[in-house]
Amino acid sequence: MTISKSILVLSALLLSQSAHAFGRPDNPDDGFAAIDMNKDGVLSKAEFMEHGPNPPFISTQKIFKQIDINEDEQITKQEYVDAWYKKRGRS
Repeated sequence: MTISKSILVLSALLLSQSAHAFGRPDNPDDGFAAIDMNKDGVLSKAEFMEHGPNPPFISTQKIFKQIDINEDEQITKQEYVDAWYKKRGRS
């Protein structure tokens, strides 16, 4: 994936945080908690699709695939946090 496409995906993730129930979180912990409805510490694909970002120009499916680095069909808190800070230019 190109850098510009990665930036678009991550931008969509963070710009669309207002789409989920708790508004736009100020930190990745709050963002993750707002999507993790069953509080098991991972975001299932179903949770992410229903409660995650829903930006107008990129599918939630693409965002999920971008964040799910190990392709195990769930997003760990670390994967989510890494994506959050990557979008902000911090590692």
